[in-house]
Amino acid sequence: KGHAFLIMKIGGKAAGCAGIAPSPAKDSGEGSFEMLGILPEFQGLGLEKRLIGFCIEEARKLGYPRCRVDLSKQTHFPGTVLSDLGFLSSTNKQKDTSHLWTLN
Repeated sequence: KGHAFLIMKIGGKAAGCAGIAPSPAKDSGEGSFEMLGILPEFQGLGLEKRLIGFCIEEARKLGYPRCRVDLSKQTHFPGTVLSDLGFLSSTNKQKDTSHLWTLN
Protein backbone atom coordinates (compact mmCIF):
# COMPACT_ATOMS: atom_id res chain seq x y z
CA LYS A 1 0.00 0.00 0.00
CA GLY A 2 1.25 3.42 -0.86
CA HIS A 3 1.48 7.03 0.11
CA ALA A 4 0.03 10.18 -1.42
CA PHE A 5 0.18 13.90 -0.78
CA LEU A 6 -2.75 15.94 -2.05
CA ILE A 7 -2.89 19.67 -2.66
CA MET A 8 -6.27 21.31 -3.18
CA LYS A 9 -6.18 24.36 -5.42
CA ILE A 10 -8.84 27.01 -5.92
CA GLY A 11 -8.31 29.42 -8.78
CA GLY A 12 -4.73 28.20 -9.17
CA LYS A 13 -3.94 29.01 -5.54
CA ALA A 14 -3.17 26.35 -2.90
CA ALA A 15 -6.15 26.15 -0.53
CA GLY A 16 -5.47 22.99 1.46
CA CYS A 17 -3.56 19.74 1.70
CA ALA A 18 -3.58 16.22 3.10
CA GLY A 19 -1.25 13.26 3.27
CA ILE A 20 -2.21 9.57 3.06
CA ALA A 21 0.08 6.94 4.57
CA PRO A 22 -0.12 3.53 6.23
CA SER A 23 -1.57 3.80 9.72
CA PRO A 24 0.89 3.80 12.62
CA ALA A 25 -1.33 1.11 14.23
CA LYS A 26 0.56 -2.08 13.46
CA ASP A 27 -1.10 -4.50 11.03
CA SER A 28 -4.35 -2.51 10.94
CA GLY A 29 -4.37 -2.18 7.16
CA GLU A 30 -5.74 1.33 7.63
CA GLY A 31 -4.79 4.39 5.64
CA SER A 32 -4.01 7.36 7.84
CA PHE A 33 -4.86 10.91 6.76
CA GLU A 34 -2.20 13.29 7.99
CA MET A 35 -1.32 16.97 7.72
CA LEU A 36 -4.95 17.86 7.01
CA GLY A 37 -5.46 21.53 6.57
CA ILE A 38 -7.34 24.28 4.81
CA LEU A 39 -5.71 27.71 4.73
CA PRO A 40 -7.58 30.28 6.84
CA GLU A 41 -8.82 32.33 3.88
CA PHE A 42 -10.52 29.21 2.47
CA GLN A 43 -12.05 27.88 5.71
CA GLY A 44 -15.83 27.83 6.03
CA LEU A 45 -16.41 27.31 2.30
CA GLY A 46 -17.11 23.57 2.53
CA LEU A 47 -13.67 22.61 1.26
CA GLU A 48 -12.95 20.43 4.31
CA LYS A 49 -15.65 17.96 3.25
CA ARG A 50 -14.40 17.91 -0.34
CA LEU A 51 -10.81 17.34 0.81
CA ILE A 52 -11.77 14.40 3.06
CA GLY A 53 -13.95 12.94 0.29
CA PHE A 54 -11.02 13.07 -2.09
CA CYS A 55 -8.75 11.50 0.55
CA ILE A 56 -11.20 8.61 1.00
CA GLU A 57 -11.32 8.07 -2.76
CA GLU A 58 -7.52 8.10 -3.06
CA ALA A 59 -7.09 5.82 -0.03
CA ARG A 60 -9.39 3.26 -1.64
CA LYS A 61 -7.35 3.45 -4.87
CA LEU A 62 -4.20 2.83 -2.81
CA GLY A 63 -5.82 -0.30 -1.35
CA TYR A 64 -6.80 0.84 2.13
CA PRO A 65 -10.10 -0.76 3.23
CA ARG A 66 -10.29 1.46 6.34
CA CYS A 67 -9.29 5.06 6.97
CA ARG A 68 -8.31 6.93 10.13
CA VAL A 69 -7.68 10.52 11.13
CA ASP A 70 -5.94 11.45 14.36
CA LEU A 71 -6.79 15.07 15.14
CA SER A 72 -4.88 16.81 17.90
CA LYS A 73 -6.76 19.29 20.03
CA GLN A 74 -4.70 22.06 18.43
CA THR A 75 -5.88 21.14 14.92
CA HIS A 76 -8.34 23.57 13.40
CA PHE A 77 -9.96 20.86 11.25
CA PRO A 78 -13.63 20.39 12.22
CA GLY A 79 -14.49 16.93 13.52
CA THR A 80 -18.10 17.49 12.45
CA VAL A 81 -16.96 17.11 8.83
CA LEU A 82 -15.61 13.66 9.67
CA SER A 83 -18.77 12.56 11.50
CA ASP A 84 -20.92 13.83 8.60
CA LEU A 85 -18.93 11.53 6.28
CA GLY A 86 -19.42 8.47 8.53
CA PHE A 87 -16.24 8.51 10.61
CA LEU A 88 -16.61 7.30 14.19
CA SER A 89 -14.86 9.17 16.99
CA SER A 90 -12.96 7.71 19.92
CA THR A 91 -10.27 8.86 22.30
CA ASN A 92 -6.80 7.98 21.11
CA LYS A 93 -5.49 5.63 23.80
CA GLN A 94 -1.87 6.35 22.90
CA LYS A 95 -2.19 10.16 22.95
CA ASP A 96 -4.50 11.87 25.40
CA THR A 97 -4.16 15.09 23.39
CA SER A 98 -6.06 13.84 20.36
CA HIS A 99 -9.22 12.27 19.00
CA LEU A 100 -9.11 9.28 16.68
CA TRP A 101 -11.64 9.04 13.83
CA THR A 102 -12.12 5.83 11.83
CA LEU A 103 -14.12 4.95 8.73
CA ASN A 104 -14.84 1.38 7.62
